[in-house]
Amino acid sequence: MRIIKKIKLDKWKKFFKKLPRNLAEQSFRSFMFFVLFALIFGGCLFYKYSILAERKEPEISKKPIEFREDILKNVLNEWQKREIKFNETETKKYPDLFKDAGSHPAG
Repeated sequence: MRIIKKIKLDKWKKFFKKLPRNLAEQSFRSFMFFVLFALIFGGCLFYKYSILAERKEPEISKKPIEFREDILKNVLNEWQKREIKFNETETKKYPDLFKDAGSHPAG
């Protein structure tokens, strides 16, 4: 049983070693195969996400939308805090790092 698995594994190894060379020798045929594969794959994706999406009815939930005002208030408070911090940065004076330091010679 192990010998059979070993032989099958060796066949696969040989196949994959020869594969790049065979693809290069038959480059036009390989190119056409990959283009055809890409077109089929792209067509399947287009069909799934475009055509089927138009045909499918949107799901309507029976549960009404719940709006939680406490979460909204927390978000608005956080925005106000951040806006205050942002506006404080306009009045803060930062030291000019490029003024003459006096200790380094010009050069």
